[in-house]
Amino acid sequence: MFCTHCGQALTPGTRFCAACGTAVGSSANPLSPPAPPSPYTPPSIESTPAPGLPPTFAPGFTPPAAWTPPPSPPPAVHPSVGVYPMSGTSPGYSATGTAPLNAHATPANTDYAGFWRRFWGLTLDRIILGVLLLPVGLALGLNVLWPFASHGDMGPEWFSQVFFGSLSMWLVRTFAEWVYFAVFHSSSRQATPGQMLLGIHVSGLDGRRIGLGRASARYFASWLSAVTLCIGFIVGAFTERRQTLHDMIASTLVLRGRPS
Repeated sequence: MFCTHCGQALTPGTRFCAACGTAVGSSANPLSPPAPPSPYTPPSIESTPAPGLPPTFAPGFTPPAAWTPPPSPPPAVHPSVGVYPMSGTSPGYSATGTAPLNAHATPANTDYAGFWRRFWGLTLDRIILGVLLLPVGLALGLNVLWPFASHGDMGPEWFSQVFFGSLSMWLVRTFAEWVYFAVFHSSSRQATPGQMLLGIHVSGLDGRRIGLGRASARYFASWLSAVTLCIGFIVGAFTERRQTLHDMIASTLVLRGRPS
């Protein structure tokens, strides 16, 4: 005996179907086959779409007029970019916003200063420094030579005066050169007076102005270019970007023209 509504097998004497609750009438046929199950009605939306994607509707289903598609997700940005958008430009990052700019990118101005232009610019700076330090040199020189000129005595005291006088002159000249080159190279002109006359200036690898610290490091690194029998200066004529040894150490360039 089976239920005429859902086809569930019934126990003899049962008044109601245990599956669907339909009353069992006298017309129930104990030999009739079970009724087929009711057809499955799919939902109006077949699946839950991923965030930001439009939903997929069942065939023949029309969404209500008030339905609007969800907003598109924000564009993905590189983790190192932070809040900068993909389409805009940001300090230190590429125009696409996908990766930071290369710290050693080639500057817009690639007109590197040649060896001889740099050589004559440095020569002019040495002449300017010599003129400025001439009074100091004369004062220290007279202080050393006066005892010998007066008494003709070349004893230990005179040699001591010569030594300390020469050391004092070297310290004064070194201090003056450091201030001269570091201050002018880190200034808005990015060049010493001699370099200005030759139309060249010093910049970082990105073409921007360097700070006082890097300008100071560049000056002291130039000692290495000098103690290597000036080979550190000469290599500037053969490197790709006309960099000397101290330019490579300080990550600087010498470019023609005025700084932008």
